[in-house]
Amino acid sequence: MDEQAGVLAKEKLRENEPCPVCGSLHHPHPYQFRGNEEISREIVDRQRQIVENTKEKLEAVSRQMGERKVSIDELSRGLEDEERIEEEKNQAEEILKKLKEKEEIAQALKHNLELARRRIPEKEQFVEEKKREAEECTYQLTRLGLRNEEIQRQFVFFK
Repeated sequence: MDEQAGVLAKEKLRENEPCPVCGSLHHPHPYQFRGNEEISREIVDRQRQIVENTKEKLEAVSRQMGERKVSIDELSRGLEDEERIEEEKNQAEEILKKLKEKEEIAQALKHNLELARRRIPEKEQFVEEKKREAEECTYQLTRLGLRNEEIQRQFVFFK
């Protein structure tokens, strides 16, 4: 900064002319270069160009960082999506496991039903036999009842 003041004092300041910085007409103590620190306009311009280039690079890096933050945010959302998908996959696998268990139960029930259907004719035949036996028993009971009545009448007759 002192160097710029020195360049300004050397090139622009004239007695009874306004200072481009403060407007004063009198310049009792203008900056004096000490030793070999005199800097030319060319050096100041070169330094100014370096500062401008550095600012541009800084802005470019800042933009890149912003873009990378967006990328990181997108990756983070993608990771959250992957975690959600993994959780849904686990839930689907659990449901599938339960469905397979129920399918096995259904197959066993279907097998048992088929066995039961195959035994129906046998059971129907058994029932028919028991009906005939029951009819025979009823017939026998009726005959015994009639025989009993006949015996009681004879018993009363012999008394």
